[in-house]
Amino acid sequence: MALTNEMRELIQELSEAQKQRSEAVLCIRANTAQELAYLQTTRKVRASAQRQQLAAEYAHLDLSMTAFRQEAANAHQTMSVEQHQRLAESSSRLSSDVTAFLKDTAAAHQAMSVEQHQRLAASYSRLSSDAAAFLKDTSADHQAMSVEQHRRLAESYSHLSSDVAAFLKNTAADHQAMSVAQHQRLTESFSRLSSEVAAFLKDTAAAHQAWALEQRQQLGAERTSMSSSFQAAFNEVRADQRDAKQLWQGRYQQKAQIPAITPSPPSPSLEEPVAVAPSEPVAVAPSEPVAVAPVEPAAVAPVEPVAVTMKDDLTAIRGIGQAMEERLNQTGIFTFAQLAQTAPDELRELLGDAGRLAKVEVWVSQAQEMKS
Repeated sequence: MALTNEMRELIQELSEAQKQRSEAVLCIRANTAQELAYLQTTRKVRASAQRQQLAAEYAHLDLSMTAFRQEAANAHQTMSVEQHQRLAESSSRLSSDVTAFLKDTAAAHQAMSVEQHQRLAASYSRLSSDAAAFLKDTSADHQAMSVEQHRRLAESYSHLSSDVAAFLKNTAADHQAMSVAQHQRLTESFSRLSSEVAAFLKDTAAAHQAWALEQRQQLGAERTSMSSSFQAAFNEVRADQRDAKQLWQGRYQQKAQIPAITPSPPSPSLEEPVAVAPSEPVAVAPSEPVAVAPVEPAAVAPVEPVAVTMKDDLTAIRGIGQAMEERLNQTGIFTFAQLAQTAPDELRELLGDAGRLAKVEVWVSQAQEMKS
């Protein structure tokens, strides 16, 4: 019975160790998934920030273009209004001068002779031609000035459009190069993480197989030893049973050989009955029992319970899941203060395989921040 209990305890320990290794693998996979999700979230946040920055720069550039166009239009309109005002003032002044001259000429025409009338007519014709030439030159200058202003505005708009196109092209190239670099970094990080996880899983599987093979060999050897011990004990018990059976058979035969004594009837002449001596019983030596050494069960050191006054939610730290929290509790770490006081190397040694790829330094720093 003791050997059977010991075998059951060994099988239970084997199943618990396999369960712990499975929990460690699940914890590593969960941590890997969390890291990948964190990398993808970081990439999305950076891409969104870059898009927002480009949109803000494009909006600012659009506002600058609109302001420039408005200023150019206002300048053109102001310049045209000023020129029209100057031309109107010149025309008004010229018209007033011509009207005054004509009025004076008409007043003088009545008092002048024909010669003077001819001289006045020639002066009026010359003045009219000069006025027409002045108006023609002024209109030509205004048209030439308008054409020059339109040409300058067109050149400025063309230069600004080319600068904006070059800026957008450079921005798109920089954004594409940045996206490619980030994608390469994420790809390298994912590949390195995948290779490390694959190597860890491979090492874990190899170690588990070697440990399982060793446990099977140990269990096989113990089973063989237990079977031989049980067979020897069984053979001894059967031999004892045979000896006891033979002994009891011999005793029964001896009892059968003793004759039965029948009492004689009492004589009427005798006052006292005749005393008959009873037959002595045959002494049978009992067989000595075979001493079988009991098999002592393996001493198992009792596990002292850990007194826990309070317990913190260790899953609040990024990278620690439910399985990792249970593993930390098994090592005696229940609070943020205990985790903050533990060195990273010591914590990784306590966690074993589960802490091989874990970011224990980050856990300790976050625990130091949370304990207050």
